[in-house]
Amino acid sequence: MKKLLVVFSVIVSLFMTGLSAFAFGLPSVPKVAQGSGSNPDEVRQQIAKIVTTSDMTTQTYNNSILQLNSLLGTKEEIAKLQEVQNNSTKDVKTEEKGAIAGAVVTEAENNLLNIAQQKDLKDKISAFSTEQKSLLTDCLYNVALSNLSFATLVTDSSSLVKTISSDPTTAAKVSPDLIQLKEVAANTPKQVASAVKVSSALIKVVQSSGVKFTEPKSISETPKPVKNFEF
Repeated sequence: MKKLLVVFSVIVSLFMTGLSAFAFGLPSVPKVAQGSGSNPDEVRQQIAKIVTTSDMTTQTYNNSILQLNSLLGTKEEIAKLQEVQNNSTKDVKTEEKGAIAGAVVTEAENNLLNIAQQKDLKDKISAFSTEQKSLLTDCLYNVALSNLSFATLVTDSSSLVKTISSDPTTAAKVSPDLIQLKEVAANTPKQVASAVKVSSALIKVVQSSGVKFTEPKSISETPKPVKNFEF
């Protein structure tokens, strides 16, 4: 079966060569006084930091969700994910075919919620090798950490949109960037809801199976280094 990278090769390279040390820190919301004509470059930098954090959090979350599917799911479920991926990306540009489609993430999340309800899951996890348990807890840690980051993004992105919009002059100057910021503000509440469901369902099972797992406490913590998922 032809391998399909989860993210563009350049992103994969960045992830493997240093992104594992990336921590989900968010910038403080800039003060934009109404009618001030604040420095557009500074505002753009603030927006870029939040958009970048959103992108990196999403990549970490998606990769971990798919790795968990590979670890806990069946070959048939993985094949279905690839089918959804192929159908969702058949009309996109060649250089974008490596990006995981939103429909795949949704399917993968639903798989994990169903898997978490399986009566034999605890026994299956208990029988895992040390390497499998390590991958399981690292991916679950990243899902939980992503959830913390998504939750913070909800507040900070919407607050920044409100702050910038209060100054029509500045808002007009950073309009393209503001559109990106508004997309983050609109999407992250949905990401929070999904991440909470998946992480809470699996954490309970993992902890009850006797596998040691400690949840992240802050978005400043570093994601676990997890190899990029391949179909």
